[in-house]
Amino acid sequence: MASFQIRPDNSRFDGYFTVALDSTTTPDPIEAAFRRDVNLVMARLAALRALNADTPVPTASLLRKMRQVDAWVTTLRTVAQALADGVIDAPSAAAEVATVRQRIEAIDSADFVVETQNDGEGRAVDIMIDIGAAELAQDKVQLYQAIDQALTVIKVAFAGDGMSAAREAQQRVKLDEYVRKLAGIASVGLELKNQTAFGQMALTSLTSQIAAREAAVVKNAYVKRLGLHSLVWAVAMWLVFVLMRQHGQPVLEEFPFPAFVLMAAGAAVGTWLSFALRRMTLGFADLASPEEDQLSPGLRIIFVMALTMVVGLLFYTGAVGIEMGTFKTGFPLGEGKEVGYGVAALIGALCGIAERGLATAVSSSAGQFIGGIGAR
Repeated sequence: MASFQIRPDNSRFDGYFTVALDSTTTPDPIEAAFRRDVNLVMARLAALRALNADTPVPTASLLRKMRQVDAWVTTLRTVAQALADGVIDAPSAAAEVATVRQRIEAIDSADFVVETQNDGEGRAVDIMIDIGAAELAQDKVQLYQAIDQALTVIKVAFAGDGMSAAREAQQRVKLDEYVRKLAGIASVGLELKNQTAFGQMALTSLTSQIAAREAAVVKNAYVKRLGLHSLVWAVAMWLVFVLMRQHGQPVLEEFPFPAFVLMAAGAAVGTWLSFALRRMTLGFADLASPEEDQLSPGLRIIFVMALTMVVGLLFYTGAVGIEMGTFKTGFPLGEGKEVGYGVAALIGALCGIAERGLATAVSSSAGQFIGGIGAR
């Protein structure tokens, strides 16, 4: 049985308490030291509250400090009760009190104040970081920027928007885990003195761990989404091609509409292959957006198909020609030319696979055309 008692004392502030020795038991030296340390820390917390209570208009940073004080009071009470109940031993309890005391000393002169924000279910969803100093060390500024960028990636990657209820719940659990870990790194690296280098290393380690755990999941999910859009557009273009073959072209009989439709179908499939070939692995920053241009899968397919048709027009009009082995873009693309349809599908697929350079190539051809007009 513990040789002390927990005595509430709301006269100083709600939740305040002291630890008093129990006269009916023999005092334990370690528990006596614990009692002294807890009472000193509680007195320090009371002084902090009294000092800040005199501020007529509390700032956001001050309000967060007060919430942190309340959290420390809860921690100390929990530790004291656990020691009294025999759940933890005296050395472990003393270590917890020492940690709180160090955090109190740090927050008084901290350049930053870090606080986790929770949703209605108590899950961490965001981190608020207040800057409390007029002049900041460059290494802390860099760490702050890196943490802010990492937080943005985590919030976007694990938002769970547009997912099923079960999948969204899983994402929220991951968001809570990663935000809390990041908040811990921010608290140590930004609030404490001389811990910036440790914060940088811890942040690098955390982002590497997240990438290792989540990169495959994010990539596979994106490949499935892109593949679904690719399949829909490829099938749609194929159906249009079949209808044109069966019922003929409504206008411009001499223009090879079916070949261009096949090019679009090939481009849709090629775009799906392109991502799998280009992005073998994803880094931490890629978790928020697997593609650098941030186009959605559907818009990407449409964009590539449109550019592919422009390429087809360049080949059809003879403005551009390519020869590789026995393959020539000069093959006929007209109605009823089976070889031409194969060429059209191949051109579309290759344009889709090389979609990263497609926009540059088309833009270059357009620039040459406009330059030629200007030279006249």
